[in-house]
Amino acid sequence: MSLALLSAGCGLGTANLRPADSALQRCDSGPHCVSSRNREAHHAIEPIHYRGATDAARRQLLAVLATLPDIEVIETRDDYVYAQAVTRWMRFVDDLEFRFVPDTRLIELRSSSRIGYYDFQVNRRRLEEIRRRFAEAP
Repeated sequence: MSLALLSAGCGLGTANLRPADSALQRCDSGPHCVSSRNREAHHAIEPIHYRGATDAARRQLLAVLATLPDIEVIETRDDYVYAQAVTRWMRFVDDLEFRFVPDTRLIELRSSSRIGYYDFQVNRRRLEEIRRRFAEAP
């Protein structure tokens, strides 16, 4: 019975995504989120820099996301990619957002757990892995 209750809670939580056609949200007070829009050390993460056309950077990011296990791209627009990562053990959903800023050739980043307080740096490590693979892509 307790296992059923524990696993039933795994799909709970709602996404706290950016408002339509605006910048990504900043993280709230919990340590389960990182965003390139935050300046506090425990939430801050550097955006991804890219060269060339935004379309090519978006294709490159989508190719990187396709190589990572347990990540599903939910929405793609000219300036935005939204994906979900599902943790292997408890099946928690983390929301990943990427906003392309063509004027500065930056990809703003945000990754946040939907439920829970601590994420043990999972969101930060995931975005850093995405950054590393993006930089290494041909």
